[in-house]
Amino acid sequence: MASGFGLRGGPGRCFEHYQDIARCMEKAEDIKIECGPVYGDYIECLHGAKERERLMIIKYVANLKKKEAENVGAHGQNSGHH
Repeated sequence: MASGFGLRGGPGRCFEHYQDIARCMEKAEDIKIECGPVYGDYIECLHGAKERERLMIIKYVANLKKKEAENVGAHGQNSGHH
């Protein structure tokens, strides 16, 4: 596991999540079931995969909307053609 220290000497950005896992493991009867969500939060903090995925989706949708707006503008909705 990580040392718990960040680059500037204080606690690392995910140290709180690590402590949550440790507390959960102390109390849990079935670690995999009870601590799974807490562990998932820790992994997300370390790697940020879900956050990157959400950003990619947001950018994709924004690009789609931009292209649709450009197409509407290029074809001119008010040009009289139906």
